[in-house]
Amino acid sequence: MVKNILSVLTIVLAVAILVFGGYYFRGKQESKTVPNQGTGLLPSVQNSGTQNAGAQTQNTIPTGSKLNKISENQVLDYFADNGKNVFAIQPDGKVLKISDGKTETLSSNLIAGLTDASFSYDGKMIMAFAGGSSSGSKINIFDTAKKDWVLLSNIAQSPVWSPASRQIAFLSPVGGANAVYLVNADNLRPSPVEILRIHAEDLIISWPNASTIFSSDRPNSSWNSSLWSLNIAKKTLSSVISDRPGLETTWSSSSPAVGLAFSSNANGQGGKLKLVSQEGKQLQEFSFLTFPSKCAFYNKLIAPASATSSIATTSTPKTSQRPQPQKYALTIVCAVPRDRQTLDNAQLPDAYLQKSLFTSDNFFEISVSTGEIKSVFNDQSKNFDADDVKVFNGAVFFINRYDKKVYSVELPK
Repeated sequence: MVKNILSVLTIVLAVAILVFGGYYFRGKQESKTVPNQGTGLLPSVQNSGTQNAGAQTQNTIPTGSKLNKISENQVLDYFADNGKNVFAIQPDGKVLKISDGKTETLSSNLIAGLTDASFSYDGKMIMAFAGGSSSGSKINIFDTAKKDWVLLSNIAQSPVWSPASRQIAFLSPVGGANAVYLVNADNLRPSPVEILRIHAEDLIISWPNASTIFSSDRPNSSWNSSLWSLNIAKKTLSSVISDRPGLETTWSSSSPAVGLAFSSNANGQGGKLKLVSQEGKQLQEFSFLTFPSKCAFYNKLIAPASATSSIATTSTPKTSQRPQPQKYALTIVCAVPRDRQTLDNAQLPDAYLQKSLFTSDNFFEISVSTGEIKSVFNDQSKNFDADDVKVFNGAVFFINRYDKKVYSVELPK
């Protein structure tokens, strides 16, 4: 009798252990992909004394905010024109045009080893970059109107489009240094023009405005990185930000540019996000944390063009009519991870760049001039890890890292 009771107790205990273990390991596995959503409250801003934080609201989803799924296919990069057509390039190199939910294939050519792609400022051309040797690889250019590909013969690293033309800047190794070259994608026959040689390795470049190219070390929390500004006309290089671990930036296209700069903490875990001038001066430090790749600058319309206003003149009793121009305010829209604790305990930005860390984001809008923050999208039932954030036609677009598809959310008016 006692043996039977012990047998039953042993079986019950074994089942309990299996059930508990299943829940435990399942929870551990899920925590790697979908972080704790936290409270979902609006992040706050900490000023450095140069700007006023302004009023803050704690709305959830603003009235009229609308979420759209743009692509059914995985996407490497995208562009939306004024006609609300969305052009996209897939990770395999296929080029698509998406209009009113219908998808048209503009190019079915496949590109082996495609690692990066980007659209020109007007969306008319795509630059596709296939990874190759450590010295670089070839750049493929696609014309969306002609629907054909052209190959740039030069070996290139870190190619970027001009923010206002169809020029491309890229790095290429020359004589023990990295030279910055410019080439016009409208006419690839002339040889690229060398601008300056930089004696540093593992660099990346960005082109925030027509006159300036930025060069920086590839971000990693294990070493200090610096950011340098190249004046294209003068062919001079000047220091902007020095010796910041894990330095990563994104910039407005205004002149002078304004940027968001992320840097790691001293121990490599967590980090800080700051608003900086083109000269690297801190304008504002944010108390929330996100990555520059999750943010985009845009000019928000704050006063539409009005009818004309009457202005009296001394030479005539009549009044002249003078139109009132539209007014815009430089604004940032950011996808902010809900779980700050996970970020503070992670090796950043390494874990995020290496895709061992994924996030669940809410969207917020920040005024550059006042620091005022508004909620854009805060639906706790939706899990988006937003990357490659852009603004088109009054909406914020992004690639969701969970499924690599494009989504959009309407911005508040």
